[in-house]
Amino acid sequence: MRTKILLLFLLGWVGMAYGQVDNPYFKIITGVKISNDTITVKGFRENGNFDKFIKKMTLGYVYSNKTVVYYPKFSLLTLPFKIRPKTNDYSSSAYSGLDNIGLNIDFSSLQWDKYFSTWRSSSSRVSAGILLAPAVEELTIENTKNNSANKKQLFISTGITLNYSYNKLTFTIVPVGFDFATNTAGKEWVYNKRYWWGFGIGLDLKILENLIDK
Repeated sequence: MRTKILLLFLLGWVGMAYGQVDNPYFKIITGVKISNDTITVKGFRENGNFDKFIKKMTLGYVYSNKTVVYYPKFSLLTLPFKIRPKTNDYSSSAYSGLDNIGLNIDFSSLQWDKYFSTWRSSSSRVSAGILLAPAVEELTIENTKNNSANKKQLFISTGITLNYSYNKLTFTIVPVGFDFATNTAGKEWVYNKRYWWGFGIGLDLKILENLIDK
């Protein structure tokens, strides 16, 4: 009886270990180590248990982990192109520049982490989020309701963002955005609360954290 119990225990342990080797996916990766021809990945599984995955890497082998991320991720974003469509009352307008920097917040994303036998790694992510950014616009006689004199005013830009990130560099499309005045003078701007769309480029904030740590 004891022999049978021992055999069942050993078979169960081997089966569990085999399942660990054949299941490379983690919900959260806490560490990756490539030593000689072996990769060791540590992290938390979908059930919350801490585990590790070990596999010998042949030439050309790529370890890939796909993760659905539900917690917020942040990046700094600038909008080189901002287009305001034509309306019944106002003409179209286009902006080009790199002097506006805001915060992009991703609330959900799908991420792929890859580790190569050459010890190189890469990370890709697609996500959706929102943009929060300050914007300075020049009010002129042509773009204000009461023909105000030339002066610059502060606005708050918000929008929905669709993002693709590769190794912490983010490329963004803003399909819907709006600018909101912060004072009475800004409310005279003809594009206040008017729809716009544009393209952005940004950096994951972890890049800045790494630079500060060095």
